[in-house]
Amino acid sequence: MTQRELWLRIHLVVALALELVFLSEVLPYLAMYSTAEAQVWKQFWVACAAVFVMFTIWPALRWGGLWLRIGGLLLCVLPLLLLAWVVMDHFDLYPRWLR
Repeated sequence: MTQRELWLRIHLVVALALELVFLSEVLPYLAMYSTAEAQVWKQFWVACAAVFVMFTIWPALRWGGLWLRIGGLLLCVLPLLLLAWVVMDHFDLYPRWLR
């Protein structure tokens, strides 16, 4: 295993840990809104956290081998879903069947 591959695997492990913490601790807190302003701020922090996780995964997608890229793509699913949810919720773009 080369130094670069080890560094990329560490990036993926850190991204996985961030996603697990995000799912278990942060999302339940962010699901409750009290005011419209609180909703916007919470959506902003969800989007920031999702982008941070994507930033952590990016080196593996850019320089990794086949298996590191596949693992990185799988770890990208949750942040992309969260970003899509924030945009749909903020701009009220939910499909009718989802409401």
